[in-house]
Amino acid sequence: AGIDEETEFLRRIHEFRALHFVHIGILDLSGRLPLERVLLSLSAVARTVLRVIDERVFERTEAQFGKLVTAKGQLPSRHCLLALGRLGSDEMGYSSDLDMILVHDGFGATEDGHDARDFWSAHLKHLTEMLTHSGTGGPLYSVDLRLRPDGAGGTLVTRFDEFKEYLLGDRSQLWEHQALIRLSPASGDEALGQEVLDWVRQNLGRGVESSQALTELRQMHERRREAGRGDGIDFRTGPGGLLDIEFLVQSQIFLHQGEQPGIFLARTIQAIEALERHSLLDSSDSIALRNAYQFLRMLENRLSMMHRSSVKTVSEEDESLHDLALRIGFEGSMAGTPEERLRVEIDNHTSLVRDIFRSHHPCD
Repeated sequence: AGIDEETEFLRRIHEFRALHFVHIGILDLSGRLPLERVLLSLSAVARTVLRVIDERVFERTEAQFGKLVTAKGQLPSRHCLLALGRLGSDEMGYSSDLDMILVHDGFGATEDGHDARDFWSAHLKHLTEMLTHSGTGGPLYSVDLRLRPDGAGGTLVTRFDEFKEYLLGDRSQLWEHQALIRLSPASGDEALGQEVLDWVRQNLGRGVESSQALTELRQMHERRREAGRGDGIDFRTGPGGLLDIEFLVQSQIFLHQGEQPGIFLARTIQAIEALERHSLLDSSDSIALRNAYQFLRMLENRLSMMHRSSVKTVSEEDESLHDLALRIGFEGSMAGTPEERLRVEIDNHTSLVRDIFRSHHPCD
């Protein structure tokens, strides 16, 4: 009976996600839902799925291990799933991964003697299994847990005090601090999630020297570029692409949020506007970056719809670019074929972004 109940639960979750994706996609393609609302809507679906599965899995973990309580007055141990990446900033696309970490505050144990780390590790494993469960339309989501302290080599879950010690210590890397700019609570105990978020905002980059930070962040960015670069038109990791926009915005936030806390915003468009308000970007650069980000994210979404998977490049060797151009609405004219006009539009945006990037990072 338990297996049948879980199968039915997952079927309904898949159905919920699919119906909402179809609804969002129709509004998106018809032009009735602007890009920002598309990303927010897809993120809301992901957060709902994550929260519902988290609650369901918690019941399963308690049934397996027993109730987990702390020694102080037998209080229940709290946990929080913290979103990073595009879920953390509510900028999910149709094929975005779920980047997350689990932080808990308990030193407690169950009646059977299982400690908090065992309990929450099992919980996160069960949660990941459900989130990556494949239905008729493929898996619900891909899950990436590598942004936790010490990465893939670290423990699966982290106590809050360990989380703080790690980020203030020598083991943490600057890119991990930069990734926390897009941190937000997604499920679990709301109070604990807010405590973690407040602490991160107060301590991000503490004690880091700016010139050293900029050099290390640039090196990290170049490694990410090389690792992600693909064949064809690469508007994700190629020069002037989405990765450059996100890095430029996040590096400015990381370097200046200490004296300008108003720029500490997770969502890219809002962060660009805040950087302009605080004179860290001029008006023309702000407009160019916002336009490029919106156009390239729209391309990424259309490619995901075409291939029903995450695609970061588009080939010029087959009909892919032509099909993409038609889906976006480009038509043949005196200015060229649909694919030629799309290529010009991509080049215009990435060229402007590349120039802005170099003005802020002349070593590029």
